[in-house]
Order: sequence, then structure tokens, then C-alpha cells
Amino acid sequence: MIALARIAAPLLLLLSPLVARGEEVKVSGEVVYLERSGGNLYLELSVGGKSVGVELLPAAVKAAGARIAKGMLLGVRGTRRKGDKEIAYVVEVASAEALTFPGAPAARSPLVPLRLRPDPPPATEVVMIAGHGLWPPVEPAEVRRVVASARAEGTGVMLVDSGLTERWRAYRDPTPHYAVIAEAAREARRLGQPLAFYLPSFELRREKRDGGERLLACCKDWAQVTLAGAPFLKTRFAKSEFWNKRGDEALWVCPSSPWRQAFLQRAREAVKRGAETLFVDVPYFQAQTCRCRHCQERYRRAGLGEIPTRAAVGERGWERFLAFRRELLRDFFRELRAAIRAERASARLVVEESPTLEDDGTVRTGLEIGLVGDEVDGFAHEYSAGQMERAPFRKRERLALAAALALYRGLDGRRPTWVLSYAHDRAASRSSAAIHLAHDASFWETKGPEMTGTSVDRAWRKQLFSWFARHRSSFGAGHGLAEVALLYSPASRDRSPHHLRALLQASQVLIEAQVPLRVLSTRDLAELRHYRTLVLPAVAVLEAAQAAAIRASGVQVVATGAPPAGLSLRRVDPLELPRAVGAQPLRVSGGRVVVWLNQRRGEVQLRLANLDDRPATVDVELRIPGARGATALALLGEERKLAPAIAGDTLRLAKLRVDDLLLLRFPLPPR
Repeated sequence: MIALARIAAPLLLLLSPLVARGEEVKVSGEVVYLERSGGNLYLELSVGGKSVGVELLPAAVKAAGARIAKGMLLGVRGTRRKGDKEIAYVVEVASAEALTFPGAPAARSPLVPLRLRPDPPPATEVVMIAGHGLWPPVEPAEVRRVVASARAEGTGVMLVDSGLTERWRAYRDPTPHYAVIAEAAREARRLGQPLAFYLPSFELRREKRDGGERLLACCKDWAQVTLAGAPFLKTRFAKSEFWNKRGDEALWVCPSSPWRQAFLQRAREAVKRGAETLFVDVPYFQAQTCRCRHCQERYRRAGLGEIPTRAAVGERGWERFLAFRRELLRDFFRELRAAIRAERASARLVVEESPTLEDDGTVRTGLEIGLVGDEVDGFAHEYSAGQMERAPFRKRERLALAAALALYRGLDGRRPTWVLSYAHDRAASRSSAAIHLAHDASFWETKGPEMTGTSVDRAWRKQLFSWFARHRSSFGAGHGLAEVALLYSPASRDRSPHHLRALLQASQVLIEAQVPLRVLSTRDLAELRHYRTLVLPAVAVLEAAQAAAIRASGVQVVATGAPPAGLSLRRVDPLELPRAVGAQPLRVSGGRVVVWLNQRRGEVQLRLANLDDRPATVDVELRIPGARGATALALLGEERKLAPAIAGDTLRLAKLRVDDLLLLRFPLPPR
């Protein structure tokens, strides 16, 4: 109801004390996203295809359960600043269907027993990551010094950027880059320091200072080609593309072109010289490309006809093209992984991605990680909200990060999860690290917007990394024990950005209600037997086999947004999800914390990460058959024993302080 309520919103631009004058803007919009943030509501309106974000002030909603009726004027503040202007609005609700503020929590349901699983798998890898640039020319002694400094800081994985595949001059002469890789690998082996080597892929750069021929003169046959028929060359860059300067060029190349073999050769040579993990960045198509001659030949050989010349959402020909690009990327990953493993059987391929959290990202770039299987060994997710601005890391940012990490962990499954999550100061980095570790996601310590060579505070990095090294065995996912699954549907994303927004909204609502959750891709429907409730967040498209698998699982199914064809289910208001999903094995009260339940060999773990600006004090009740004791480990602290109150199979822990992260361990009796 709320997510699709229509409103006419006269938006009055109010004046900040610093602004001399303002203007009045009148628009009509549709509420496409709604998020509860503490006592406030945050709404996103779609206005002429653009998003406008507004937040209800506390005074606008006097009490939980209040109804926001037609004709009410609501005081709200904008979510952006421009120069010295602070944008603020007054919204008049003109919908016949009023918005409903989330009411008081439902009466407390009795706890249900935690459903333990037999034989949890080995825990997934969790590491601390730091990046370092070693671009030629660089002396061997400097390479050794940088590797030794990473080791001294306790770095779990040192990412080395040697520039091997980024600039055209490195393609012309890779010899000095190979020398850096070999020297770094030798020193890392001597010190026992794990390394990963950074290899940009589809973005080929030429810097102004490089001189020589232009990229279209030397490499036009490598280029991606737009639907309009032009090579995709960039000479003007957005602020977020800060690595490119005035006068530089960036040619986006195609994996169907001869570039592919040049890249594979350099990847093999890097592994020959000691690289064990290759970290491949930007494997993206741009602007819904590619109609290069190489792709067109592959398309015809596959019996698909001609590549479309325009985007046509929902048309069968366009959907065939989207599927073709995705398979082309998976095929590239398969060949790359096989090539490096032919040189070293233990070589690993990690792929960086950012499209997962962008509304049109998966359609625009072709990279849909929800459809990638064992073609890669892992993903590194670039979580870049606010990376270009020195924005405070407040409650909403923490909640958004927690929802993103739940999505990443769900889609990664048994693969390790690396996350490039920027920070600007020590406090933000500490809070971010706590939320990462609560989700068993590897943390990358860096100062935004750079990914290598920076730190918010070197002393903080060493303190965090050293603490984690002592307690690393306490982290890593086994079996998630959530009772609620949220369905991620790549096909629904192809049709509309509303699916991603609805999924993140549902995640945030459940996180705020301290309901453990797991995100499942449509490829993972065989795992539904482990859950009691499946939430379909604006899932518009389900294949017949997928709908049949959901029906056969026997789980309770609820939908936010219009349900897909082929399923009979209950539609619920997103903000009512905590009531709709039913009884849980866990109850946490007293503070705003992320909860993450995990079964590892011999124990159940409950992770709590603080979402608030001040330390939280919480009470925990959990039904674990057979458990009798508990321990607690806080971020930067040491493990200590707890004495839970026990009634039957219910354990109660009162007044637990959560500064940022608290890991609770409940040993299980031998089976």
C-alpha cells in the first residue's frame, strides 16, 4: 500500500538561515520507496523519472500508529545540500489512500525453537584487506618495504596495484610490471603475507602524459560499440571517475574482441611470476553495449539473429540480448579462471563489482552476480554510498550498509565476501568494520575515495588488524539460521528498479525489527526447505519452474508490491513485515542493533552490531535446544564468559552493552 501510494506533492523550497532567497517547486510524484529510520520516515518520490528524497520530521508524526491523512501538511527536510543551501520541503498529502505510519509492535509472540542443521560446512574466509600501489618505476627495495609494512600492520590480504592491465603503455610493454609482481610475490612468500594483484579489465586508459597514438587509432577493434554504432570512448569524466584527468582517454573494450587474448596472456604471466589471487575490476559493458562486429558474429552463430539497436524493456528480443551479454561475461570468467589455474592449481579469481546496488546497474553493465556460479572464486563488492563526500556515518547510513551486506552475503553463498567500503574517519571506519564483521564480510580499511595507498588512521588499522588476527577463528559463516528469506530476482530487475528498492526496504524493516534474514537468489530455491517464510519484494517475474519450486517448498509466502503470476499469496505492507513473518527463535530488545544468527561446528553464534550513535544496552532471549552456556567477544576486546538465565531450552541474557560489535557464542552439546 505505502510503496505504491500516489501523492501530489507541492514542494516548497524553504530557506536555510544561510540562503538569501529560494523558489517554489510544484510537482506530482509517486512514493516508490519508504524506510523507517528510528522515529522518522524517509520517503523517495519518483518525479518525472527522477528521485526526490524527503524525511518526515519527528513533529510531523506525533506518535506511533498515527495516520497521515489526506490534506495534511507534513514538515520534512531534504536529503541533500547544494553549496550553502539546505533543501527542505513541505509536502501536502493529496492521495485518496492515506499513508500509514508503522504502529506499535505486535504483542510478543512466543519463541519457537531454533532449527539446527546437521554438519555445518567449514566457515567461509573472513580477512582484513588493505590496498597498496606499486606502479613502475619502483625500486625492488621499495617493493619489499611496502610488503613488509603490510605484514607489520597485520594485513590479512594485501591488494597490490601494479598497473599491469590498466594503461595502454602497459599493454605495449608489460615487462616492468611483471618485475614488480615477481618481487612482491617473493617477499610476500618469505614473510607469509597473502597478496592479491589488481587487474582492471574492460576500461583501457591512456593518460595525456603517455603521449603516442590515440586509443581509437591503435585499439578501435577492441572497443565496445553502442547500440547507435559508436565506439565507447570517454574523454570527459564524472567526479566519481577521479582517476581520469583532463586530456586522458578511456576506451571500454569488449571481451569478444582480440583484447581478450591479450588480457588472458597477462593474467597467466602474473600467475607464473607468483600471483596467487587475481582481483579483476570493471568487467562491465557500458551504456547497454555491445554491437561490435565480434559480438554480432557470436550473436548470429548462436542463432539469435541481429543484436537490437534499441533498449525495449519486456520485449523478447531485448531479453535475449541481456541473456547473451550475461553469458558472455560468465564465459570470460570461466576462461580466465581456467587459464590461471593451468599455471597454478590454487590460483583464485576475485571479481570486483558495484552494479548490484545501482538501480539499473545489472541491466546497464551486464554483470548480474545473482546468476554467476562457480565461474569465480569470490566477489569484492564496492559499497560506495557517500564515498565522494565527507558525509557523517549516521544511523541511516549504518542501516543501509547492513541491508547491503545482507544482500551480498546472500548472493555470495559459500563464497567469501569482500567489501570495499570506504570511510573518512576513524569513528566511521570502526562502525563500518563492526557491521561488516557481524555479517562475516571481509573488511577493507581505506579512506574514500581511494582504494589503495590510504588509511583513515594507520594506528587504528594496526589495532583492528592485530585484534582480528588473534580472533580470526571466531569469524566465518557456517549455516545461516534465519527463518525468513527474501527473494532476489534478476529477471524482475530487468523489468524495473522497484524490485531492488523493495528488497532493500524489506531488509531494512526486518533489520530494524531484529528479525534475522537471508537473501536468496532465484538460483537458490532448493534451499527454501530451511525457511519458514519467503518474502517476495516487488517480484514481477517468476519462471514456471521457479513458481513450482516455491509452491512445493511449503513455506509461507508473502509479497510486498504486486505479486507475480503463478502464485497465490498474501500481500502485505512492507512496514508490517515483522508481524507477517510470524514467530522467531530470537528476541532482542532495548536497542537498535543488527542481528545475525549463524551455526558453526559445535556452536551457535549471534552477532549484534550497533546502529545507533551511542552504545546500546539490549536483552536477548534465544531458544537453542541443548545449549547451556555463553561467551561474549566485543570489537577490540577479549572473550569473556556469561551466565545466561536458563528456562527449559530458552537462554536469557540481560543488559548486554553493545558499543559497536558483540559476538555471542553458545556452545552446543556433542552429537
